[in-house]
Amino acid sequence: ESQVELTDMASIVNSICKFTSICGVGESYGPHSYILQLDDFKFMLDCGWDSHREDFQASIKEKFLSLATDVDCIILSHPDIEHCGGLPLLHKILSEQRKDGKMLGKSMPPIYATVPVKRMGQLFVYDYFLNQHNNKEFDEFKLDDIDKVFESIIPLRNNQTVQLLGHRSTTSDIKASGIGSLSITPLISGHMIGGCIWRTG
Repeated sequence: ESQVELTDMASIVNSICKFTSICGVGESYGPHSYILQLDDFKFMLDCGWDSHREDFQASIKEKFLSLATDVDCIILSHPDIEHCGGLPLLHKILSEQRKDGKMLGKSMPPIYATVPVKRMGQLFVYDYFLNQHNNKEFDEFKLDDIDKVFESIIPLRNNQTVQLLGHRSTTSDIKASGIGSLSITPLISGHMIGGCIWRTG
């Protein structure tokens, strides 16, 4: 499951904190993808894909279309399809929205993952795509979409902190937020190679 840990709670007491499920809540089995909003900053926590149920795939795609435009940052916790399999489709949707003028002045959200999640996740998604492509018509995304999005992932070491907001931030296109400084740190989760819990604060 996706995991995020909030620290420095005093700084967010008077802030907006909102959690929205794209998928992964109320299901005994299924992919994980959520949006965590802290003031006006929105994280996407994982970007899972359902590898079996086509009706559920349509639901995920619909929510990507309606919710993903405002995402400021994407963080991935595990390399399997249930946690990062929807990433090529999301990247394709965001790229098309930019071409259509729906994301004027807004850059593509940065994507963070540990090195094993970046490398193994690409292999997982390759394998899924080839299995689908060899057995039926599959047009949600192509191999080029997989390459583009995984090449764009910013790899982090365990316990490496990245400042997203605040005086040390180098990401000038991320929106200002009332919470002041904001950082992310991947911590070992122990569930899978490279798997992590994200600490933000």
